Amino acid sequence: MTDGNGSATPRWRYSNEISLGQILQAITLITMIGGGAITSYVSLRNDIQTAASAASAAMATMNARISVLEARREIDDRFQTETRRDLGRMLDMMTEMRVQLGGKQDRQGALPTMRQSGSAAISTPVASERP
Repeated sequence: MTDGNGSATPRWRYSNEISLGQILQAITLITMIGGGAITSYVSLRNDIQTAASAASAAMATMNARISVLEARREIDDRFQTETRRDLGRMLDMMTEMRVQLGGKQDRQGALPTMRQSGSAAISTPVASERP
């Protein structure tokens, strides 16, 4: 089939007849496209469920860690509060003891001086105050 110039061009023929082969091709094409879409949808749905379960597990782990950290912080805060309170009481008791010792020594007529020896302060009378 050549046209007037000598080149071969295909001639399209249109026939309004539908054959069994054309029906099978259409069914195959629709099945492939539809099956691919359904498979993609199901696969995507499973991936989303897997990601959601992993995320919820990670959130549960994170919430547990946060709860532990909050409990530790509360314990530390309570310890600091009790330590400060006890330290205040000890300082008050030491002040009272100093006042009581100072009063007794005033009555005796000799005030001791504080001299550092190592890390502890030792109260000893000065040489001029010794009996």
